[in-house]
Amino acid sequence: MFPLFRLGVVLPGCLLLVMWTSRDFFGTRLFPYGVPQRITDRPTFGRVDASNDSLRLKHGKLRKIYERRIDHTAPRLLSSPETVFFGPDGTMYTATDQGHLISLTDWKYESNHTITAKTTLVKSLGPGRPLGAKFTSDGSTIYFADALLGLLRLRHPHNPESKVEIVASTVVDTNGQSTPIMLADDLTIGPVSGKIYFTDASTVPPPRNGDMTYDPMYASKVDALKAAPSGRLLEYDPSTDTGEIEYIVRGSPSPAYFDGVDCAWKGVTAATSHCFAANPSSVILAARILLSLPHPVDWMLRTLLITLPKEWLPKTTHYGGITVVDPTTSSYIALIQDPTGEDVRHITGVTVHDNKVFLGSLENNYIGVYDLS
Repeated sequence: MFPLFRLGVVLPGCLLLVMWTSRDFFGTRLFPYGVPQRITDRPTFGRVDASNDSLRLKHGKLRKIYERRIDHTAPRLLSSPETVFFGPDGTMYTATDQGHLISLTDWKYESNHTITAKTTLVKSLGPGRPLGAKFTSDGSTIYFADALLGLLRLRHPHNPESKVEIVASTVVDTNGQSTPIMLADDLTIGPVSGKIYFTDASTVPPPRNGDMTYDPMYASKVDALKAAPSGRLLEYDPSTDTGEIEYIVRGSPSPAYFDGVDCAWKGVTAATSHCFAANPSSVILAARILLSLPHPVDWMLRTLLITLPKEWLPKTTHYGGITVVDPTTSSYIALIQDPTGEDVRHITGVTVHDNKVFLGSLENNYIGVYDLS
C-alpha cells in the first residue's frame, strides 16, 4: 500500500513539475489569447423590457428585403449581409459571408412586410470576411473592414480587371510595437478629409465554421471571458504617400465589443442629428451569473470556460435592438427592439439612408429596413 501511496503522490507531483517547467508550452495552447484578468469595475446591465417591442413587424415600420430567387438550384447570394452601403447613384450593396460583393436592385414590394430584390454578383473579394464598407465620395473606390485581412480597398468595383488591395494589416502601437489589425468590423469615411476611420474589435481571429465560413462572434465571447480591453478606433489617411494608421480611441476597461453604428446629421441627411448603434444580443444569463460572483470564483470559472471548444460556449440570445442617441448632447433617445428576436435578431450592422435604418446581420439571409418617418 505504501508504494501505491507514494506512486499516487509522486506521479501528480511529477506531472505538475512538468507542467510548471513547460508553462509557456501549456499556456500558449490552453490560453492562446491570454488568461482572464481580474474584473475590478463590474459593469451593470438593464433587463430586457418585454413590453417594448417597437421593432416588431406588427407596428408597420419594419420590412425585410429578401433575395428574389429565380433558379432555386443556384447558390444563395444574399447570405449573412453584415453591413449595407450605397453607391453614389443610390444602388444598394452588401458583402456576404462567402466574400462576395453583391448589389440589390429592382425592388418589389411583395407584401406589407416583405420586399424582394434582384441580387447580382459584382465581385468575388477572395479569402476573408468583409464586414463594414463604404464608397469614397467620388464613387470610384470601396473601402472594406475585413475580419481577417484588415483594411481593404477596391478601386472601380465594376471593372472586371480591378483587384482587391490590402491597405493595412498592422498598426504600430504606442509602445512602438507592430500589432495585427484583427477583426476589423466597421468603417466610415470623413466627408471633407477623406480619411478612413475604422474599428478593429478584438485580438482574437475568427475561427472557421463547419461550412467554411467564419465566426466573428467567437471573439466577443473570448474577450468577455478575458475581461480585457481590446477594441480600437483607427484612422487611415489615403492622402499621404504610403498612408498612415493612427490610434484614435482604445477600448474601455469593461469587456466591451465595438459594433455597427451610423448617424444621420442635421442639415446633411436629416432634420436632427441621431446616431443608431446595433445591439446584437442581450446579456445572457451565464454572463450575469459570472459577473455576480466574487473574486477569485468568477476568475476560476472564466479561466475554465475560455479553454472550452467554441461549440461549448454559451449561445447568444435571440434579440434585436437599435440604440438611438443624440451625438450633439451625448444623450440617450430611445431603444428600438424586438425583445425575443422573433421578427429580426442579431443585428450587427446599421446604415442610415433615405430616412431609413438598414439592418445587417452575421446570421440572417435578409436585410431589415426600419422606417424612421
